[in-house]
Amino acid sequence: MRQEIATRISGARELTEILGRDFLKNGNFQAAGAPADAVAMSRIFPTTSDVAISYSENHGFSGLSVQSVGYSNADRESVFIYVTRGGKRVLDKLSNVIDGIPVNVTNIGNPIVRPEASVASTMRRSVFLRNNRIACGSSCAPAGENYSGTFGALVKSDKYLMALSNNHVFGACNHTEVGQPVLSPSAVDASPNLIAPREICRHHEIIELRSGTPALVPLMQADAATAIVQEEDAVSSWQGDNINGYDTPSPAISPKSGMRVKKFGRTTGLTLGTVESMIALMSLPYKNRHFSSTVWFTNVWIIRADADSGIFALPGDSGSLVVAEDGRSAIGLLFAATSRGEYGFIAPICTILDELGLSLVDGHGI
Repeated sequence: MRQEIATRISGARELTEILGRDFLKNGNFQAAGAPADAVAMSRIFPTTSDVAISYSENHGFSGLSVQSVGYSNADRESVFIYVTRGGKRVLDKLSNVIDGIPVNVTNIGNPIVRPEASVASTMRRSVFLRNNRIACGSSCAPAGENYSGTFGALVKSDKYLMALSNNHVFGACNHTEVGQPVLSPSAVDASPNLIAPREICRHHEIIELRSGTPALVPLMQADAATAIVQEEDAVSSWQGDNINGYDTPSPAISPKSGMRVKKFGRTTGLTLGTVESMIALMSLPYKNRHFSSTVWFTNVWIIRADADSGIFALPGDSGSLVVAEDGRSAIGLLFAATSRGEYGFIAPICTILDELGLSLVDGHGI
């Protein structure tokens, strides 16, 4: 018989963090390798007190293989547990309410960031042109790399006009030399049906991807990099094609659960989805020829694709700028997706702009 739990949970965020501590303590996170100690848990969730009774055990979650835990900040709060395996029939038997808070357990498989997987994609390899300039949403990669990502947006500092994408796109996971040309389309996307690869920018700065246990290494909140535009008339702030495209919005706002969003990307083009939850803790494997490790994230968000398409993002879409459905504000930068593409992970664009001292550019070359 399950023990009764006397502690009353104040909200979805607190319950998410308590479950996160439980999963760390019990070794449920697939990428953790071993149960975490009290020091590690207090560092990851410093504001959440440890509880004597295991919530995961009392609600049947002790056998889960967890990828991430998060919560909705919409009017009706709820908790989300994303797992790497488990059939629907089994997951449906788990507790779906704790202290009046809905709990959703979803099998999203085992997401992995593998840039070279973009080469195997059978979908489009898009290059978008606006007034003969490379538009955002287009294929790109540093010269010499055997993969493709997406040129997400134009940004500016107090000195430069720059392009924005992921570290694992522009920076090859911390390993692209400063000044290395970034091509669009990427060299591996060169085709008789596309324009020839051309330089659009040169690699400049990264938000470093950190490898290591979260007990020792600070959690990441973004995967991002910039590259300096050498010829301003080579690029446009326009996103996507001339029919369904839109200019990059300069206002940046924080994500919120239930928010409708869209993006243009190299592989899947224009897709739409809904912001589902804010991730309190996530383990995400990275693998390319330079870097193979698990990176731990917090304060990132997960987006669920619209049911009619079933796909929000696939390999090669990394670096796409995610914006509100009406196109009036920027929300985040896509950096990962599930294997079937139904879920995408974004870092809040405000986090990235603040850390790198940037602002979004609109009205350029449109």
